[in-house]
Amino acid sequence: MPRAACSWSLMLLCVLFYASGAVSETPARGGQRSRPGTAFRGGDDHVWQTFSPPEGYFKVDLPSAPYEVIVPVNLGTELISMRAYRLETPVAAYLVSYVDYSRSLVDPAEIEKAFDGGSNRLTETAKGYVISQKKIATGNIPGREVVIENGVAVVKLRMYLVKNRLYQVVVSYPDPNNTSEGLVKFYNANNARFFDSFVINAAAGKKK
Repeated sequence: MPRAACSWSLMLLCVLFYASGAVSETPARGGQRSRPGTAFRGGDDHVWQTFSPPEGYFKVDLPSAPYEVIVPVNLGTELISMRAYRLETPVAAYLVSYVDYSRSLVDPAEIEKAFDGGSNRLTETAKGYVISQKKIATGNIPGREVVIENGVAVVKLRMYLVKNRLYQVVVSYPDPNNTSEGLVKFYNANNARFFDSFVINAAAGKKK
């Protein structure tokens, strides 16, 4: 799969593929699926459902149930697994993932390094450039938002760190530049619907 073949709809799967070279994918538990690989009839503007997988300690609204993807991640000092839930529709591609480090990250420099790693890997794989980046938070949970463009797609990433667990919440959609104002408003509303529904459970990030 050459990198040039990664269209906006496949961008998130390409990110997973190049991160590891191997992907194990199965239908996810924690929600109901209308039909494998598709969204509900009517597209992303139809009835969304809340997805909350076991051991994920989060919930998020999606236009259909996702697939679970397990990706090995080599940190150099240890090999860990990233557990991701991805969904592709005719409108956008959605992904929520998490990794558990061997210890809690509490030092601000370590937290920023973890965010830098997630942002840099996604930017490199997408062959894009960062158009905006800012600190965010949900409650007292620190986070970062990064927006990347590559001329084909826009990838919006939000990362949150809870003790030893790093969450990544991502949406990818066609670049709406030079399109109608109505289409830009549609994607802004669709993205807000996805991101605003993401909630982390208090039990997340249990120290190993």
